[in-house]
Amino acid sequence: MRLTLTGLSGLLLLALCGNASAQTSVGAGIGFSQGQSPYRGVSGNPNTIPAFISYEGEKGYFRGIEAGYYLWQTGDRRSNLTLSALVSGRLEGYRSSDSLYLQGMATRGWSLDGGLGLVWREGMHQYSLKAVTDLLGKHEGQEVSAGYAYRIPISRELSLTPNAGISWMSADLLDYYYGVRDSEVHTGLTPERTAYQVDAGIQYTVGVTLAYQLNTTTSLLLSTRTRWLPDSVSDSPLVARDQISGVFGAIIFRL
Repeated sequence: MRLTLTGLSGLLLLALCGNASAQTSVGAGIGFSQGQSPYRGVSGNPNTIPAFISYEGEKGYFRGIEAGYYLWQTGDRRSNLTLSALVSGRLEGYRSSDSLYLQGMATRGWSLDGGLGLVWREGMHQYSLKAVTDLLGKHEGQEVSAGYAYRIPISRELSLTPNAGISWMSADLLDYYYGVRDSEVHTGLTPERTAYQVDAGIQYTVGVTLAYQLNTTTSLLLSTRTRWLPDSVSDSPLVARDQISGVFGAIIFRL
């Protein structure tokens, strides 16, 4: 199920980005994810990510499903502030064949968002603010999100990073993925699928990332995250739960 990668990729970005610096860094790896789906009748399935890469340079970065160009930056490795123009994949959606309850629904596909991102790193603390809008005309919506993460060194090799975030998502974005159009009403299902329009809403997330450095070039990563869906989403006839959780694991090689 494609949806299980949606938030888990963000955990990968958090672990890979570390502290921005002028020194170029390239990484690659392989991983897996297991996550719940919010949609009725759809269970989470394991996924193998064949490969992912990360790149950190003086002018920009590429982290999993997000790429950015630094418009402005100041500070050093320990304390810095950056403003980036970015594009990011939105790996959400479904096909009508994903469950019996979704039959008759038009496909909701992946999209590409673009916007600005501000990141402030101060020692072990990281604060982020991002605003994006749809670039491909799929959901035609916007999202503004803020996040905080704190890296806790447990030993020389092991670190723990709790993180939390809040996102405001526009009605257009949420209605595309969770709304039911008049043409998609189905009375032959139990319970019946009625027309539903989703309003703008706020989503909360909490998570934790565990990273272990095997050697100078190889590390292991394990992350979990739970997100609480906006009320207007959890009230949709397509949605079966108020919150969804997932886990992500990977082995990462620094090139």
